[in-house]
Amino acid sequence: MSDKKENTSTQDDPEGCFKIDPEHQYPDRIISRLRLVDGFGKPIVNPKLLFRDCEVVGFFFATLWNPHKQEFHNHVLDFTQKHPHRFKCVYVSIDSKKSDFDLATKDKAWVHMAWNDGSNLDDQVEESDESFSEFVSPYDTKLLNEIFSNLGADTTDPPNTFLSDSRPISRVSLVQQMNILSTPTLSIYHSKKHTWLDQNVRHSLFESPEQRTKAWESWEKGESIGLTWSVLIKLDDSFNLVNLTENLMGLGKPSNLNPSPIESRPKSNHLYSEF
Repeated sequence: MSDKKENTSTQDDPEGCFKIDPEHQYPDRIISRLRLVDGFGKPIVNPKLLFRDCEVVGFFFATLWNPHKQEFHNHVLDFTQKHPHRFKCVYVSIDSKKSDFDLATKDKAWVHMAWNDGSNLDDQVEESDESFSEFVSPYDTKLLNEIFSNLGADTTDPPNTFLSDSRPISRVSLVQQMNILSTPTLSIYHSKKHTWLDQNVRHSLFESPEQRTKAWESWEKGESIGLTWSVLIKLDDSFNLVNLTENLMGLGKPSNLNPSPIESRPKSNHLYSEF
């Protein structure tokens, strides 16, 4: 029997080997704070190379157990297959079990945010383990607001030049900051314009091939696919700015106004997730 000690550090905790050199960091305030892992369990140590040709980043918030996930998953994967360089999908797991997390991320076409970031209290983690302190906590609201505010500025400066804290973002912090209430859902970030285009995108907006084509054309140009005021007015004239102003001032005639079709629709039951 050999006495040679086997190096299993990367096997036991492949996500614990993040050593990203400054020159390999992607110049973006959000992306630079992500600790990403590929489908083979290897940490992404050169984000600048990974996102070099990328224009649109889809943050896919999901869980393994959600029964409505498969079609949503397939349509998100469709973007990665048709635009492998210009679109990158970042899977953000809301799973509470490591086994579910592994099944949801192993051998997938997307990269995912690291598991060991303090978002989950795994039974195998020692209470004395202080590695979680390396990540921004959801309680660091001042820092999170600083990170997520004033986005969109075109700059070649390092992404954290003017921030006193350069710690990475944890999954639970991102979920809180993005107001994720149900899964699966998709949020779209433009990596060249450094700004969010859409948040909590409904599956109904890209479930057909034609819709996905139109959505991609909009996102690539840095445009949102969310409902605009012009679309809302076409749905119901009560969304007209003049009518809204009159109603707020009490000058309108509520008795003659039909209820908004959006408000009158039955609200769907959301699947709420907890870490």
